[in-house]
Amino acid sequence: MNGDGKFDRGRYTTIPETKNIKLPIGGKIRLGIKVKNKEGIEYPKETDYFVCPKEVREVFGEKPTELTVFFPVADRKKVFQQNYERYGSNQALLCQGDGDISGTAQRLNLKNVKWEEVKCPCEH
Repeated sequence: MNGDGKFDRGRYTTIPETKNIKLPIGGKIRLGIKVKNKEGIEYPKETDYFVCPKEVREVFGEKPTELTVFFPVADRKKVFQQNYERYGSNQALLCQGDGDISGTAQRLNLKNVKWEEVKCPCEH
């Protein structure tokens, strides 16, 4: 926060417990499969492994639970920003923080519609 009640977009970029995160990438790697119910209606079903194309399965196995990911730049914060976020019923961002590193967050004060610094983690 810069003191004028405006949101600081780049302030929180890392959640402490995910410093060595491994995650799926791109449109070809999925977190589930499509199945049909009794009426024949298709719906997504979560799997405990990544659903990958053949070339990825050849390297990581048929049902990989971890994948090695490389970022295009050395500074991971530039391509994979992480933070805790809380949204309102209208899908608007109400609060954003790191949960630990600085011990603070930015929360939107709905009374004066300004961003304020608050303790993080909080009751939410």
